[in-house]
Amino acid sequence: MVLSITVLAGCSSGTMTVDSYSAQTRQSSHKVYSKYYDAGVWLVSKHLGMSVVVDHEKNYVPILHGIQQSFGALTPSDLEASGKTTVYLWNFDAQTHPVKIMRVSSRGQSLAPNKIINASRKQRTGEVVGNIGICNYGTELPVTVEYELDGTSGNVHLTLPRRERTRISKLISVQGENRPIHGTKRRSADCDKAMNSRC
Repeated sequence: MVLSITVLAGCSSGTMTVDSYSAQTRQSSHKVYSKYYDAGVWLVSKHLGMSVVVDHEKNYVPILHGIQQSFGALTPSDLEASGKTTVYLWNFDAQTHPVKIMRVSSRGQSLAPNKIINASRKQRTGEVVGNIGICNYGTELPVTVEYELDGTSGNVHLTLPRRERTRISKLISVQGENRPIHGTKRRSADCDKAMNSRC
């Protein structure tokens, strides 16, 4: 018999710890996930990028054992959480770019903000577009964004991974304030690597 045990633990900050052990390989693993799901893509290569950040807003997550889950011990309130959804625009140009966010959807849910975000020059600009339901114990989230740029409609399909705490500091900051992104070659290269790794 092959035994594999997984223990999930969460706390009030929205983080999730996953400890697992496989009797077959006799190896254990320990992962600590942050409360952030995020991914990004270039709308205009090297000039204008878009990223979507979902902030896990569950107030309390109980400690659960994988065996309990297999026996149906989870209730709907244990599984469900709310995700504050923010769309960011990364503008490396010297002029402002207005982008209309028409719809953000995920797993049958839809937000229709019809909100224009003015991507300020050489800055990251973000707007909260609403909240979507997410799974407390999820590690990725599919999101589609419908937008309009320069009179042309488009859409992007992203899979937002839930970032591990050990990796999140290596990626572009997901803090809410707008920040200058002075167009140095190094900063542009870092953003390009992040955008391409997230699509």
